Amino acid sequence: MVDNVKHVILVLSGKGGVGKSTVSAQLALSLKEAGYKVGLLDIDLCGPSIPHMMGVEDRSVYQSEAGWVPIYLDEQKRFAVMSIGFLLKNRDDAVIWRGPKKTVMIRQFLKDVQWEDLDYLIIDTPPGTSDEHITVMECMKEINCDGAVVVTTPQQVSLEDVRKELTFCNKTDIKILGIIENMSGFVCPECMDCSNIFSSGGGDSLANLAKVPLLGTLPIEPRIQTLAQTGVSIIKEYPETTSAAVFKQIVRLLCAGYQNYSSDNSVVALILARGGSKGIPLKNLAKIGNDTLLARSLKTIFRSHIFDDVWVSTDHDQIGAEAMKFNANVHIRPSHTAGDNTTSIESVQEFLNCHPEIRNLALIQCTSVFLKEQYLREAVHLFRNTQVDCVFSVTRSFELRWSHNFKSGLSPLNFDPKHRPRRQDWNGELVETGMIYLAKKTLLQNGVFQNERCGFVEVHADDELEIDSVAQLQLANVLVKLRENSLE
Repeated sequence: MVDNVKHVILVLSGKGGVGKSTVSAQLALSLKEAGYKVGLLDIDLCGPSIPHMMGVEDRSVYQSEAGWVPIYLDEQKRFAVMSIGFLLKNRDDAVIWRGPKKTVMIRQFLKDVQWEDLDYLIIDTPPGTSDEHITVMECMKEINCDGAVVVTTPQQVSLEDVRKELTFCNKTDIKILGIIENMSGFVCPECMDCSNIFSSGGGDSLANLAKVPLLGTLPIEPRIQTLAQTGVSIIKEYPETTSAAVFKQIVRLLCAGYQNYSSDNSVVALILARGGSKGIPLKNLAKIGNDTLLARSLKTIFRSHIFDDVWVSTDHDQIGAEAMKFNANVHIRPSHTAGDNTTSIESVQEFLNCHPEIRNLALIQCTSVFLKEQYLREAVHLFRNTQVDCVFSVTRSFELRWSHNFKSGLSPLNFDPKHRPRRQDWNGELVETGMIYLAKKTLLQNGVFQNERCGFVEVHADDELEIDSVAQLQLANVLVKLRENSLE
């Protein structure tokens, strides 16, 4: 019976071998870690693997007058499992049934299991689009099913099969909650770097094509395999890993049904912090005094109390772990959006594709050492209270600039040499800094941070330093120490 279940989520895949059952198991366990009462139903009749993954193959279910009673993995009965595997006398037994018998069994599993009050029921389905799927979809119409999560891998053959799965869902009126790309890169167990061993970006492209969120990209992580047969979530056992951060992200998106950023005035802060910076390795974790650049920025952002939410988009475990220390949300960037040739606007667009509920976004650079709450508040207040589409940070320059051409020689750009301006008589020029870019989603989706309807926040010249080299990092440490000493 699913009458006592608040939310029902199907986990589908277009083909076998994409890690669908592993994703189902870890998703269910991650929901439990988030404080929910969860049920995990395995209706993959020909390949029931959930009992093995949960380490409960030797357990048996019994049937009461009201129906089958699931297996509980904890004394508090907050995590329940049901699978045809519990009905087989031997784990090596093959299920050789014709279609009608499979149909009857699936209907019984969906209607006759006695789930106690559950927040979420995760249903691990067979791969493909077979008769079993038609039965499942027909049963879903009779109950309150939230929709389906579709699991794929980056390989082209998997993506082709997932397209068929998406079409199948549309034809059977099953809402697609999002796509999870599994096996997206390999995490080295020694150095923790993630390397692409297949093509990348397929899940993101498919999500864009289907106009559904990409819930997360999961790498091949050897440590997740060590949890097989334990019934333990990677979030609990290895909270610092990329996979743990991705599952937290997936749970957050599914549970919230997306957070409410529906107000036109809502502003979400985002820091882009990739691991592959060239000038300074792991630049975002470089220390300024006692804090990393990322920590320094997050502290300032949270002290401003001006944003509706705060996110860090990264492709690196250590950066994600640092962000989580400050309770920032972590978005795991696909590797193809974290390369040397990827632009900031492309990374922002990838983030927005995964979080379509966001209306307005403030991109904040944590390499701007002297970011201050006053700059953040001024930017958001200006955006909310005036008719602008964007606000960005600038500093005022009084430099006299020249251009040089081999044919025409030197020529002044911003002044007349016959009437050189005095500093006190000239308002100077506004020079864009990388500290803050706040813009409407519609503008960012068009591939730009600014248009003709812009406002600006003027950053004092003493605060404009940005870190892009070791020399600038050393200078920043000296300046920060001097400022701290002057306050003592």
